[in-house]
Amino acid sequence: MNKKNNNNHSKQPKSKENNIEFNLPKSSAKFFLGKENKIELDNMYLLHHRYSMQLKNRKLKNKPDSLLKSIKIPTKDNKIPIKINEDIVKNLNRKLNERTEKLAKLCNFCEPICYKYKPIDKLAIGIGETSPYDSTLLMTLHSLYGTPYLPASAIKGILRSYWHNLLIQKQNLKDKNNTELTEANKKELKSLFGTEEKQGGLIFFDIFPKKYELCFDVLTPHYQKYYQNKEEPTDDQKINILTFPCVKDSEFEIYIAWGDIELWKRYKEKLNENIVNAFNEYGIGAKTAYGYGLGTG
Repeated sequence: MNKKNNNNHSKQPKSKENNIEFNLPKSSAKFFLGKENKIELDNMYLLHHRYSMQLKNRKLKNKPDSLLKSIKIPTKDNKIPIKINEDIVKNLNRKLNERTEKLAKLCNFCEPICYKYKPIDKLAIGIGETSPYDSTLLMTLHSLYGTPYLPASAIKGILRSYWHNLLIQKQNLKDKNNTELTEANKKELKSLFGTEEKQGGLIFFDIFPKKYELCFDVLTPHYQKYYQNKEEPTDDQKINILTFPCVKDSEFEIYIAWGDIELWKRYKEKLNENIVNAFNEYGIGAKTAYGYGLGTG
């Protein structure tokens, strides 16, 4: 009886072993390769955009052997043996947020707006970009610090769009056929958000997360051949499963500073209200129509 149990135990499936190959400049390969035969780094941007990773039986065409070195690292179950130094990343984000807060408070000595943004669920930041080495969708990472962030231009665009639509709605209460902003409302938008020729009174910053985790989510497009105008939408067509990177369990402190004291006196309360509503109703990032990036209030 015991002998039979031992035989069953010995027949358990073993982990699948494979090799992952990285093609890096020779000097970089020597620098990044740690003593434990693992690549150690603290910048996710390098991993996404600069490391040419290829699995077994996949070759890099026209590889310049004089410049690149192939590092073959043994792995199990296709898990990438890369170590991210989490302590360095957390410390970096903390210092970046401290710097943003100090800069915002220095602007014209007006108290800046600080909106604590916490997405309801996941946040998809700029996932339209593809890797130079693969068809994998990439999220927007800061090219210098290698961490997810909310670009100042994106924050400004969301708030301006919400503010514009709010002004249109108030006009429609008086005249439903009027879809153009009045001169007074145009002046309000220009004074706050500026134009291509003139800077506005609001100052926006790139915002880094106070906390976050990286994860993957899945898209499952159906009827691919139908949308390619090849066949009718039948249930026998193969579905196409796509993965894309997301940020989850994240928290941000969004600072907006003032370049004009008079604007601060006039619009401070309105800005506090509008930024909350803009993130709750519009959200930020990709796929906001499906609930990604919406704020919790």
